[in-house]
Amino acid sequence: MTSAVIVGGGPNGLAAAALLAKAGLEVTLLEAADEVGGGTRSHEAILPGLLHDHCSAIHPMAVTSPVLRSLGLERHGLRWKLADIVARGERDVGAGRMPERPFVLVGQQYLADPTRSVGDVHPVWAYAHVPYDYDGDATEAILRQFERFAPGLRERIVGRHITRPADFAAANPNFVGGDIVTGAKTVPHLLLGPRPALDPYGTGLPGVFICSAATPPGPGAHGMCGAGAARSALRHLGVRQPV
Repeated sequence: MTSAVIVGGGPNGLAAAALLAKAGLEVTLLEAADEVGGGTRSHEAILPGLLHDHCSAIHPMAVTSPVLRSLGLERHGLRWKLADIVARGERDVGAGRMPERPFVLVGQQYLADPTRSVGDVHPVWAYAHVPYDYDGDATEAILRQFERFAPGLRERIVGRHITRPADFAAANPNFVGGDIVTGAKTVPHLLLGPRPALDPYGTGLPGVFICSAATPPGPGAHGMCGAGAARSALRHLGVRQPV
């Protein structure tokens, strides 16, 4: 039996492993962390049983991902909760300046999954768009944004778990400077991947492929980068691809 080794158990590594296994390969998945899931993991951070998202928390692209649909995850309990998301970029961030009013994306996932809460304590996830390699603390700027729309929020906070750009970079070598989308996503980069080549998933080494978010179609908890790398590997092996 042909075997494959996947290094990294994030959404793309898991997607690649699943597609290769469906094609009949013997798959070994290696993950440096204590659990798989990468940026899509949830964990206890403030109180026992109170669940917070490790990195990504809102997954609009995952809902329409062909590879995730093909895996039949609903059989294992997956249920999507949908909401409208509107985002606006800031010029200051692009110019390397921390904006006074940063873009803040807020998630209250406990409304869809009450098991994340402990009694009357509920986890609220917030992400602020800050400049590349920002070494400051955006907590106060985020709280000011909260207070604009939810006055009195500060008095209701029982704890905080803060991940700064340097923390992201330390936890994942792909996140240089705290950039969780693995670099600028220009049109050439999205089409060609991390290196100009006929196969954007190839590394130049026979039988070795890359399936990180640096490859097409880019970042997101959709698994499509892993699917693309898995299909490249199957073509290399001459193995029929699963439907």
